[in-house]
Amino acid sequence: MVEEINDPKSQLQETTRAGKLGAPRYRVVGISGPDHARTYEVEVEIAGEIKGRGTGTSKAAAEREAARDALKKI
Repeated sequence: MVEEINDPKSQLQETTRAGKLGAPRYRVVGISGPDHARTYEVEVEIAGEIKGRGTGTSKAAAEREAARDALKKI
């Protein structure tokens, strides 16, 4: 059973710190949709490599999804 990650950004921060990988860096790589219904696409970079991508209706939501994706891969 996969444990639900309630705060993936904090968990990713702790994981990268424990592994001495440096801080995760988030970057908005795409914005689409009309002004009242934007969708953001974010990448998270760890140690110079893109480790996760996420989309959401806010930058914060997209960052959480990117962190969740990165946690599955590291």
